[in-house]
Amino acid sequence: MSGPGPSISLIDLGSLAEPAVVLINRVADAIGGIARPAQIRRVAAAEHDAKILGAKADIEIERLRILAQRELTEFEQRGVLRRIQQDGIEQASIEAVLVKAIPLVEEHAAPDKMEEDWIRHFFDRARLISNDEMREIWARILAGEANCPGSFSKRNLSIIFNIDMITAQLFAELMIYRWKIDDSSIIVAKDNRFNRYSQKLNFDAILILEQAGLIRYDYDGLFGGSYQISGRGKKLIYNGALIDLPENIVSIRVGCVLLTKSGQEISKVCEAIGNRIYMVDCYKIFRKSGIEIDDHNVSEQFCLEISKMSEYVDGSVDKDESSEDHRPD
Repeated sequence: MSGPGPSISLIDLGSLAEPAVVLINRVADAIGGIARPAQIRRVAAAEHDAKILGAKADIEIERLRILAQRELTEFEQRGVLRRIQQDGIEQASIEAVLVKAIPLVEEHAAPDKMEEDWIRHFFDRARLISNDEMREIWARILAGEANCPGSFSKRNLSIIFNIDMITAQLFAELMIYRWKIDDSSIIVAKDNRFNRYSQKLNFDAILILEQAGLIRYDYDGLFGGSYQISGRGKKLIYNGALIDLPENIVSIRVGCVLLTKSGQEISKVCEAIGNRIYMVDCYKIFRKSGIEIDDHNVSEQFCLEISKMSEYVDGSVDKDESSEDHRPD
């Protein structure tokens, strides 16, 4: 659902942590048109005076409107009104994204280190986002950049801007297959059968994600369907469940889908989607790959999920697990 969204002036400033206040000020410095926290406090403290000023402003606007009718052509008058209306819509989008981002700003955030050019580049695109769900994504990107400046490149902001709602939903579905390792996300898909756990992810959907620049599909098997692990002491994380990888493991079987740099960046702001059956299937795949999984190298959350599926784990491996097919259904 789309709409004007909340206004920055309605935020409870007393509840804001310092990084959130700094973020608001940084945005105000970069693009203007945003009431700073200090300004909002002064307005709130002088509400009566604001009403008087508002009434005077209405009179001035009416005077200007009459003057415009006398001096401007009919086309120019409509152009002025259209510009005012468009500016109002864009301002509403800017403030809606900023308001949604504020609760996501963490205590250790460093918005003071955000580049001013990045902020301008960001809002030059965010101002045109009217869909509320897409505003949520842009708000997470803004908060993510404030929390860790440099997380999102300006180039990839342009790619993300061109993603429509359908593509965004398909990418969210793909996150069912996401495992995190270090600062990266990897897609682990058994025999590339993506619609095994999501009816939306057929081969056409994979093509859409590839054309959007979010994934690369390895049609020729050039990277061998494996993710190479560098260093020791790595951890695999799936929806909060954790596996400590043995030091002798140098690669993981993942399938034929790789996230591009843009895909990696947008995956950071996608909410975790868990699928217990998929998780157990990966448990089987990892065991076949030589990754010993026991109480010593998995988190309590992983043990809990596996125990809930004990019958499935103890049962035989599905017949299609050894399929040679490298194309998603």
